[in-house]
Amino acid sequence: MENGVGLFVGININETHSMVSFLDVTAKEPQNILFSDKKTTQDNPIPLSSWGQISKSGDVAQTETIVNFVATLIEYAKRLTKATKINKVCIAVEDFRIDTLDAIAAIMMRLQYSREQWCVISHEESFAYYAYNQKRELYASGVMLLDYKADGIYAYLMSNGKYGDTELIMENRYNISGDNFKSVYEKNAGLETVMDDIMNWLSIPLQEHIISSIYLTGEGFNVESFPEKLTRFFCNRRKVFAGQNLFVKGGGFGAYEESVIGTKENVILSCSNRVTTGIEVDICERGVAKRLRVIKPGTNWYTARRRLDFILEDVNVIRVILRPCNSNKESYEEIDISSIPYRKGKMTRIELDIKFNSDSRCTITVKDKGFGDFVKSSGKIVSKDIEL
Repeated sequence: MENGVGLFVGININETHSMVSFLDVTAKEPQNILFSDKKTTQDNPIPLSSWGQISKSGDVAQTETIVNFVATLIEYAKRLTKATKINKVCIAVEDFRIDTLDAIAAIMMRLQYSREQWCVISHEESFAYYAYNQKRELYASGVMLLDYKADGIYAYLMSNGKYGDTELIMENRYNISGDNFKSVYEKNAGLETVMDDIMNWLSIPLQEHIISSIYLTGEGFNVESFPEKLTRFFCNRRKVFAGQNLFVKGGGFGAYEESVIGTKENVILSCSNRVTTGIEVDICERGVAKRLRVIKPGTNWYTARRRLDFILEDVNVIRVILRPCNSNKESYEEIDISSIPYRKGKMTRIELDIKFNSDSRCTITVKDKGFGDFVKSSGKIVSKDIEL
């Protein structure tokens, strides 16, 4: 199960429980981990939504509990596969907020995993990894996920497009909720209670888009059987799959694809929590004008941070080029750096730091770095927030 470069592990962390998978590279299929109680899930010792606050507060006891829990999840995968090395751990989380993500980063650091050995993705991204690693006929015209949560059903429709030589995977989102949906989720009523509402709700997007497959997940769809009328509606000229392990298997695929260069080289995943606008700057390298792509579209916003050093000519403004992934149109943002002193002889060195706060907003910071022992930094720092 462990290949020559190590094990690929997928973890899905919901609010109350977690699951683990590993990618069987030979079969190219993630396998779920069965824990010692023969279940595929483990209860979280602390709800996921509290992890961020615990990490910020520095509560030692609760932090240790969470760290040990994540270590145990990974250890199960290593023990089952007899792996000695982890290549990548891909963690899919239901709560994709920056405090939760920072807490996970701190956990992986505590467990001594380098930044290259782990990544964190949202459920939407995990679904895309899963769906687009199936047979082509199951995603050729697009796919839809229906996730039945406590506050209603969320639909994620991912369709295929082309932009030049690049394949785009684009997302549309829909949701429906109400007291009847809550009753079904809480098992106080059956799916037939909301069957007509679901069909009416989905009739328009399913008429507007051709869908190869529909995937059903979430506790509300965790039932022994579906009403016949609803089943016929879902299965009308499309494949339908129901299960509760989609996100953890998507994490297994994600661990592989985030590690192996070239698996989806010409594909841009344009869904929630992915940066859909590339960021570029004009540079001069050895006397030749070039365009440098700093942020690639389709990158997860939490891992998109870049820091680069440049030697400046006599300029007061840095022009940043924004390129949406589905358009040739460029837009520009200018950063006024006139407060940073210019030094002759190519002695003006700056650091350009791009940090994302969401999939549509970033902060670009320019810092005077001085020039080694020759010139001290002025301490000048310029920042600008940019909406993509």
